[in-house]
Amino acid sequence: MKGFFSFAIALAIIALILFVNVSSEKNSSVLRETNSALIEAESANMQRTILENNIDRIIFENLLLQALSQNFNSNSAKTAVNNNLVNYLQGKAKISSFIEDKEISLAELNENSTVIIVHRGTSIFADYTYTGGTLRNMLVRKTFGDKFGVEFLIPAGYTVRVII
Repeated sequence: MKGFFSFAIALAIIALILFVNVSSEKNSSVLRETNSALIEAESANMQRTILENNIDRIIFENLLLQALSQNFNSNSAKTAVNNNLVNYLQGKAKISSFIEDKEISLAELNENSTVIIVHRGTSIFADYTYTGGTLRNMLVRKTFGDKFGVEFLIPAGYTVRVII
């Protein structure tokens, strides 16, 4: 009887070790999948941040250039800023109205944005606003990532101001 209990305890310990080993392997697999998903999400977030920063820079620099050259013609200044935006965004984002997505074009951006440049005393105030159209539903957007929907968005009301 003593040998039987020793054998049963040894068998139970071996079964417990196998169970822990299999369980550990499953946890390792889940950990690898989670790590991969986190890397994908972080990569998508980085791409979105790069797009946001570049758009801010393009609008700011072109608005500043229009203000410094004292281009007080709103339509001309808007076309100049939006032309550079179109060149950058072509193939990277679309204009979405929640019903359909359209390719970004100069005509679409000009229709859905405003530029105001005003000279007051010794200062020049310049303002670029993406209005999103009459219904404020024409948004510039791009979704990054397959599993995670990290979204880049230029919302209605987005504004960049320059004061010199």
